[in-house]
Amino acid sequence: MEYSNKIELLEGLKNFVSNYQEQDKPDVIKRHVTMVVEKIMGNDKYKSEIAQIKFVPSMVAHNVPGFEDASITYRRIFNQGKQEMVSLIQTILKDIEIDNQIDSSVKENLLHTTDIDLNRIFIVHGHNNEIKLDVARTLEKLDLEPIILHEKPNLGRTLINKFTDYSNVDFAIVIISADDYGYSKKDGESNKKLRPRQNVVFELGYFIAKLGIEKVFPLIENEKIEDPGDFDGVVYVPYNSGWKNQLVLELKSLGYKIDANKLYE
Repeated sequence: MEYSNKIELLEGLKNFVSNYQEQDKPDVIKRHVTMVVEKIMGNDKYKSEIAQIKFVPSMVAHNVPGFEDASITYRRIFNQGKQEMVSLIQTILKDIEIDNQIDSSVKENLLHTTDIDLNRIFIVHGHNNEIKLDVARTLEKLDLEPIILHEKPNLGRTLINKFTDYSNVDFAIVIISADDYGYSKKDGESNKKLRPRQNVVFELGYFIAKLGIEKVFPLIENEKIEDPGDFDGVVYVPYNSGWKNQLVLELKSLGYKIDANKLYE
């Protein structure tokens, strides 16, 4: 039920209770209020509160000197019950209003987050600035925002907090460049191989876990680099003349609205 319809029904319910005068049929108020409130709330949240409101006195004194006349007692308790019911309906109105404000805020934040995520792409990189800049320029041509961590302000955050804040994206490109040498202790230095930086391997695993393999684009500088760990299912895209077209295909398959022709403008 729409928020405006709920408010309209509850305001009408308040008027019904306020103007109800059939003192000999007080149960009509409870039945009507219970029915409307349950329809609006979708549950029996206020059922017990409604049931506890009294419209008839528990005891009355008939023709007893010094005590209030019975008819006056009935009228007083009846009016008091109406006031309590109107007050409860006002509380329900406030409840509905707060829920609507929370729902609106959550929806707005979700929409805002979605817009940001779909336009921002995180670039994980090592020491190869040429590839990093090429990737960033390519994303900008596609009207996407490249997120390069060291270019963003620290704002007093630790590196891990800064990384966590800016990694709230929907896609990541991981540049696996030949930055380091590595070899096993058993085989010795004679068996050394080109490897990416350790932070690149860490962030590759992070984004695969966070986004899923299909939303991570591992761009590898050359075939001489040792595969960075056991990431089953990862297909490394070679950094050659075809990588941009491959990136466009991957992004389009995920629903990105991009124009590949802009790469050649």
